[in-house]
Amino acid sequence: MALASAGRIEPALRELEAAIEPHPYDRDLLTVLATYQRDRGDVDAATAYAERLVELFPEETSLTILRADARADQKTSHGTKRALVGFLCRWR
Repeated sequence: MALASAGRIEPALRELEAAIEPHPYDRDLLTVLATYQRDRGDVDAATAYAERLVELFPEETSLTILRADARADQKTSHGTKRALVGFLCRWR
């Protein structure tokens, strides 16, 4: 997370992807990976992580919304979708 907050998303992603290998069901790691990939515009990777989250935790509405956001076009109503996902993730 420190790397990402310093603007070094690529090294942060590499570390997170290495961390998820021994912990493939870690909700927090998967959520961060889906979010970072979405933010950098890699919709395919973001969707894959979000799909995995929904499969593992189908009862969590915030993850279903994260998956929908990952699938959506990043150029349309990006701010509104991000605010809604942020709100729902805090409200769980």
